[in-house]
Amino acid sequence: MKGRYQHVSEDENYLNSIVNAVEANIRSARILMVEDDMTYRALCERYLAKDPGFTYDIVGISSAAIAMIMCMDQSFDCLIIDYDLPDTTGTELILSLRDAMGDKLPPAVILTAGGGIEAATKAIRANASDFLSKKDVSAESLCRSVCNAVEKGRMKREIQESNEKLNLAYQKLQRNSAEIKNFYHTISHEVKTPLSAIREFLSLMNDEIVGPTTEQQSELLGYSLESCDQIATHFNDLLDLAKTETGKLKLNKAWDSPGRLIMRSTRGVEAAATNKGIKLHSNSVDSQCRIYIDTNRIVQVLSNLLNNAIRHSEPGGMIQVESEITSHDTIDIKVIDFGCGIDSSNHDRIFDRLYQVNPNDDCAIRGGLGLGLSIARDIAHLHDGKIFVESQPGRGSTFTLQLPTGC
Repeated sequence: MKGRYQHVSEDENYLNSIVNAVEANIRSARILMVEDDMTYRALCERYLAKDPGFTYDIVGISSAAIAMIMCMDQSFDCLIIDYDLPDTTGTELILSLRDAMGDKLPPAVILTAGGGIEAATKAIRANASDFLSKKDVSAESLCRSVCNAVEKGRMKREIQESNEKLNLAYQKLQRNSAEIKNFYHTISHEVKTPLSAIREFLSLMNDEIVGPTTEQQSELLGYSLESCDQIATHFNDLLDLAKTETGKLKLNKAWDSPGRLIMRSTRGVEAAATNKGIKLHSNSVDSQCRIYIDTNRIVQVLSNLLNNAIRHSEPGGMIQVESEITSHDTIDIKVIDFGCGIDSSNHDRIFDRLYQVNPNDDCAIRGGLGLGLSIARDIAHLHDGKIFVESQPGRGSTFTLQLPTGC
């Protein structure tokens, strides 16, 4: 007997689980039915009660005036409206509700006893969800029409809510972006002015304009000047970042030669390379080739690549700068080092703003903000060019700046 009761209990649990699953799939919807014929209203309620997928909470009223009040005060998933109401037509009621509620108006199904083509045309113009002739209404047709209207209405509301959330998020991002950009500008200008003054005072002391200094004092002054230059570089990066984000980074383009461009870039880093015992080798394409660029900005890009290469190279190493014309009317300017290299997982990420290679990595660039390569990429894009890297750990890196040519 014990086994039998246990078997019955398991069957009941199984049946209950099926019932619960079915009930969980049955959705509910709230309907406002504007119909002055009480008998027909009751018939529609019986029809809707047969819907297998919905349970409907139906509120029945008889006039457009009451419908206006109800819709403004309560929430409905669908309206079922008789075309011929005592105080107006169903389509006029929809238009009045749309004026009052805008996008919050629920979908409406129009029912008519004999409005014909004219009523159907007006229902379409009023943007009713569906139009049914009363004499042809059945449980199947009414349930299908109301179900479709409810589904469309809910999808519309979900889209509207998502759009509102996205709009609010976008506005917040804009405010945050504006605050960050203002912060960049304010801090940069407020700090750069006294920083420039400090550097000038240190230079006067280092050059012994205000009196002689000891060897140790000169060494310390040299470190101080380097720190000032490093801070100034960081602030310039912040200003460039703000300009690129706001579209205010303007280019002053002119025709220039790759050879002159490479010469300017390498000369700017010769001192840093010499201090580390690194040799710079460069070659250039035909001197007749021309590129239409903002020379100062492209020198900025190449200088960034060269300085990174110097940091990553061992003392006594070598860096090569090469250029070549490709078959796509572009010129590739390559900065090649033989340092520690970059893992493939970081090839794209190193161009992201504020991204830095793991600081525990022997190849990490220390002391930077993680903006240089990001700004370099933005400048390349402004020239309709691009920048990319080829590298393997332990085998060095090749950074390529690709620009369109007029060759």
